[in-house]
Amino acid sequence: MGNIIAQNAENNRTLSISAENDWTPVKGEWVQARCAGGDIRTLRVWEVGDRVVYLCSDSQYGGLQVGAKNRPAIGFPKHDVFKMADLNEA
Repeated sequence: MGNIIAQNAENNRTLSISAENDWTPVKGEWVQARCAGGDIRTLRVWEVGDRVVYLCSDSQYGGLQVGAKNRPAIGFPKHDVFKMADLNEA
């Protein structure tokens, strides 16, 4: 699978996926992710790896479901992926 890993400088583990947190995102779920510049984007989960969560836009998600390979999902470090409600409560 041709996924890309995004490099993020910020490191906020308090509301993200961690050993203390029972939440694990599932394919198709809407999540929020911190991008390299610090912006927060709402994206869909495509796949969950050991250290990254592969995310994509809604239109990209539909394409991936039918086998499109020209716009792969982007891997975000787990500590930069947040459950929608958790980030909104912070």
